[in-house]
Amino acid sequence: MKRLGAAIRTDVRLQLRNGFYHAAAFIAVFSILGLRYLPAQMREFVLPALVVSNLLIGTFYFIAGLVLLEKAERSLQAIAVTPLRGHEYLAAKVITLGVLSLIENSAIVVLSHGFRIHILPLILGILMGAAVYTLFGFAVVARYSSINEFLLPSIVWATPLFVPFLHYFGLWGGGFWELFFALQPLQPSLILMRAAFVPVPAIELALAIGAGALWILIFWVWTHRGYARFVVREEVAP
Repeated sequence: MKRLGAAIRTDVRLQLRNGFYHAAAFIAVFSILGLRYLPAQMREFVLPALVVSNLLIGTFYFIAGLVLLEKAERSLQAIAVTPLRGHEYLAAKVITLGVLSLIENSAIVVLSHGFRIHILPLILGILMGAAVYTLFGFAVVARYSSINEFLLPSIVWATPLFVPFLHYFGLWGGGFWELFFALQPLQPSLILMRAAFVPVPAIELALAIGAGALWILIFWVWTHRGYARFVVREEVAP
């Protein structure tokens, strides 16, 4: 726990020093100002999708920035030979970016829509989505050495995560595709955040929580292997 606590404090300082909190605040203010012009019913429909898409910047691209900064500063080389374990390093990233995303997106929802929401599914939806995006982002960015090398491929990597929006906005679905969309990594977060605004059957909520937890586990295993392959072996290699 001491190592994890130290890693969390280090990540917070790194995020603060490099303007991540200022960027999150700017996005939140911009989103709130735009949403306040929408009718209440439209906000209830738009907000779940907006929050899930907003998590892309606050987690997927933020974790990419953090890892590339650490690579540029050669701090990963030091981390790789310290007692800090891979799961502690990754957990610190998930926790700090998850908390930042929770504060940012909860502020967007409350300050644009008020407290006419169910807070628990909103919190679960944000944290689940943040964990999926963060872990996926690390698994992707670990392969690259610079922001220029990462930016273009990142669009290709991130695009499949937006597939659930096709179903959410009624652009594609029905029949077999209902099951296909239900199995997407961010679908559980969309369901939970929708439940913050409108009634959702209890069985659907339970399935969303279970599926979300399973996706986090899958991405955790993939990311942990990526840490061992692309960080530890490369950084300690002579």
